[in-house]
Amino acid sequence: MKQTSKSALKVFLCFLVLFLCHDLRAQLSPFTIAVTSSPQTCLGNGSLSFVVTGANPQASLEFEVYLLPDAVQPVTTVTTLIATGLVSGSYKVIATQTLNGQSNFATANATVLDNTVPFAYTTSVLNVNCQHEGSITVNVTSGTATAYEIISGPEIFPQQASNIFSGLQAGQYEVRVYDSCNDALVTTVTVSDQVSQIYFSAINVGEGALPSCNTIKVNYNINSQGNNSEIAFPLTIKYKIYPPSGGTPEIVNQTIATGGSNNYISAEIPFYYAQTYNFDVEITDACGNVFVSPNNQVYKVFDLNLSESSPSCNAFFINLSVNNYVLPYTVDFISAPAGFNPSQFNTSHPVIATSTTTYGTPQNPLPPGAYVIQLTDACGHITQRTITLAEGGTPYVQVSQGGDCFYNIGIQLPNSRVFASATLISAPASFGTVPQDLSSFINGSLLFLTGATVGNYTFEITDVCGNEYIVDANVASSGASVLYVQQAYGCVSGLGSMMAYTGGSELAFLRITNAPDTFTGILPFDVSYNIVNGVFYMNSLPGGLYEFDGFDVCGNLKTLSCEIIASGEEDVPAEVIYHCGSYDIDLHDGITDAFSTYLLQVFDEETGQWKDPQWGTPNEGFYLENNKITYNFIYKGDFRIIKRGLNYINGSEYDPDGSVGLMEYCTTEIFAFSFSGAPEIKGAYAFPCSNGLSEVIIDAEGSSPLLYSISQKNGEVYVVNNGENMVFTALENAVYNFSVIDECGNIANIQYDITNLKPLAILQDGFCEGEASALYVKQYTFLTYEWWKEGAPETILSTTNRLEFPNFTPDQMGIYYLKIVSTTPGSCIDTVILHAIELPKAADAGSDAMVVHCSQVDSINLNDYLSEGHTAGGVWEDKTNTGFLNGSVFYVGQTTPGIYEFSYTVSQCDTSDQAIITLDVKEREVLDITAGCIDFKYTLSINDISDAIIVWEGPDGFSSSLPVVDISGGAKGKYTVTVTNSEGCVAEAAVEVNDTFCDLPKGVSPNGDGYNDFLDLSSLNVSEIDIFNRYGLLIYKGENYKKEWYGQTDTGGEAPTGTYYYVLKLSSGKQVTGWVYLQREE
Repeated sequence: MKQTSKSALKVFLCFLVLFLCHDLRAQLSPFTIAVTSSPQTCLGNGSLSFVVTGANPQASLEFEVYLLPDAVQPVTTVTTLIATGLVSGSYKVIATQTLNGQSNFATANATVLDNTVPFAYTTSVLNVNCQHEGSITVNVTSGTATAYEIISGPEIFPQQASNIFSGLQAGQYEVRVYDSCNDALVTTVTVSDQVSQIYFSAINVGEGALPSCNTIKVNYNINSQGNNSEIAFPLTIKYKIYPPSGGTPEIVNQTIATGGSNNYISAEIPFYYAQTYNFDVEITDACGNVFVSPNNQVYKVFDLNLSESSPSCNAFFINLSVNNYVLPYTVDFISAPAGFNPSQFNTSHPVIATSTTTYGTPQNPLPPGAYVIQLTDACGHITQRTITLAEGGTPYVQVSQGGDCFYNIGIQLPNSRVFASATLISAPASFGTVPQDLSSFINGSLLFLTGATVGNYTFEITDVCGNEYIVDANVASSGASVLYVQQAYGCVSGLGSMMAYTGGSELAFLRITNAPDTFTGILPFDVSYNIVNGVFYMNSLPGGLYEFDGFDVCGNLKTLSCEIIASGEEDVPAEVIYHCGSYDIDLHDGITDAFSTYLLQVFDEETGQWKDPQWGTPNEGFYLENNKITYNFIYKGDFRIIKRGLNYINGSEYDPDGSVGLMEYCTTEIFAFSFSGAPEIKGAYAFPCSNGLSEVIIDAEGSSPLLYSISQKNGEVYVVNNGENMVFTALENAVYNFSVIDECGNIANIQYDITNLKPLAILQDGFCEGEASALYVKQYTFLTYEWWKEGAPETILSTTNRLEFPNFTPDQMGIYYLKIVSTTPGSCIDTVILHAIELPKAADAGSDAMVVHCSQVDSINLNDYLSEGHTAGGVWEDKTNTGFLNGSVFYVGQTTPGIYEFSYTVSQCDTSDQAIITLDVKEREVLDITAGCIDFKYTLSINDISDAIIVWEGPDGFSSSLPVVDISGGAKGKYTVTVTNSEGCVAEAAVEVNDTFCDLPKGVSPNGDGYNDFLDLSSLNVSEIDIFNRYGLLIYKGENYKKEWYGQTDTGGEAPTGTYYYVLKLSSGKQVTGWVYLQREE
């Protein structure tokens, strides 16, 4: 027995050693995986790189990559240390090491950023004329262009590196431009035959000095008018002068080498003194076109103008000015008061070498009396005028409205004499008793009598020189019986609004005596309650004919007959004319008034707001001109056209405190449309086939028909033209570049890696006893599904992607089969897969964890911090009671730095478990980019962050590590800055730069074409702006100016064409002055 026991013990020990040795050999040590992402710069070219630590060197490694939130079906599975062909998004990677039938796994998460730069460009056109052929220049505004071609038009251009197509004839062209991802956008561009056209302004002759005794100046402006016209320089100008006596016309030639659309022309032609004659102006442009301004008449003589000045009593001097002269001229006083010696009053007498001169001064005045003055210029031309210097004269009288029922009488004395006294000696009885001393109404040389009533007035006046005047004034009633009306159509269909006023005194009473049948009031209808400060305001009036009567505060009867024009709706007030890559808008709203404006807006899905497609300003838009086609829009998205109208409110609703004004703006959407411009690839899906090949479906949207192709395989040229079929069959495992082209030739690309695809797998949900449960696969519209249970293939349980178990019972356990077949002809997808139902394991909430958070994101999903293998579907609890937890989403951006604790509790069938996640929120780095012009340098800067590593990236390989960078004249596009602080927290911000130039614009042409409609200083950080006209008068003033001035004045008017001067105060404190030319269409 003992021996037997020893033998048995030895055998047992040997087996124990062997078992332990085998167990030690099979057990794999834990390992970790670190994932580094490379951003997506083209659709589908992102990647994840893996670094594995602690893995058994003899074990095989496999990496399953999941695009969250789908953590069930991997997008790719690789055995190398890199996964390519990834789109942007959040990824989960499960790394599995396998050795001798044993395996374990490690997980990591990473994000593939979207660093794609939207590709966009504009085109500029040089139209065809007699001097040159046309050309198209492509100007890239976002992204990087790699090739340019013309694929349709009178001429075809193959791909070229230059952005300029020259030597073009007139016609419509389709230009295709490729970006660095080989995507391509097509735009329709029209090259026109430029019309040579010249318009003459009025031709002015003479005025001022003559060039010589036998020549005279002519001057005028010539300009081109219209969007498709120009002046073809050089110009040959022929002046054909017809002598007054007849005979052969004289010819004067002139050449204008260069110029613009508006040109000032001056020339000298023969002069026939004091004779009437004509001349023609004939202009021949560089194209041989002839433009004539005929029969321009000339009659000019040497002319003298005399005026007197009298600064004090009986003290005078004479001002002389001449016209149509040649200096010098001789002055001869033909007659004058006795004893007058002209040399005593003008030291230059008798020969004057200036166009103006004066005889007498305040200290040496001329004696009163009559003067006859004769001048003879250097040509011998003679002119003569007479002037009498004397006290007295006729005062100037003006009557004006002074109040509701009163008037003002203004009297100004001749020679600006000062009043000594004034007495009203006659007046209407309603004014009061006479005579009245009016001394209190005198101000120097002006008497201003207020409170006058209707009637005749006589004044007796004496000035300080003793001159006496009897002045009569008549005050007539301005109480005309008519009312003046102004309408605003508003925005409510069928209704209008109006304002009525007297033009003088205030309204006191008004009623409607006749109205259309749709008016609901009982006639006559008293509307006096809508009178505010003597003016009548009313809205919601049905369209039609109205008659009013009433009276003003003076008792004057007032009547009005008018037709109220109501706002309405046309069936289609606009039309979009589509081209490849662009479109035109034909706006023709027939129900409009002077207050109506029209704006094109695009919908911003991120903000949920409508905005200006050009500048991105919320609730604003691109201004459209009614009854006009606006050409060459290239903006993309969902659009609407809104009509902004003006409406008068009811006067009874007016709030004098300002909360409710007398006019209100209203907005109505009158038209909507969408424009995509290019195809968009929504996704790519791959399926392995039983023969080792794969099938790929490209999901794309765009203008049909869409054509599908393959252009590359593993980075090499590989062409497969798939026509309109979105399904690619029988593909070998590789990395492919798929292309989609629309009917216009726009191209979109996506890279897709199908080197190691996982077959479709059946997933399960639920399966606790009595629980609603299901088996399922992903749903695809091009697949059919049939489910059955093992042993009963003839009983089809479901024909969708799901097999439901409404109330699961243990007797439903077993193996289930799913047959999947593609409806696409030629597809390899025809397979049967199976799944054995597994009862759920006990609830597992995972391990407790401490997580450090320092990201700039405003919210995080706490599920991302649960350990691998946890049971999903649990409940989160905010143990710190922040109030910022919603489900599993914690709005960390609403909190302050600190420690926050959360519990995750999960139940599975009859078991439950809990995990605690502790979140250490660090101070968030707030990263702001300031972009704009500072001292005329376009700079990008960030807020001060100490001890940080700064990395700038931008177009054309731009990079910098400075907090402030100067990109003046650099490429347009997206500039990104990444800042890593001393705690390792990373913050990132980006800004889209549309223009890196800080030059001041020199022209404004507010014609609604989208170009130079405003004085755009939006990049210059202007804090104050003052705009003056050429006379130095301030016409516009603004603060925090962007681009608000389009030629309007602060008084509500329109400034005319001309040069205007501005003074800018920049936010840096620097003051800048300059000029801008305002050009209005004639």
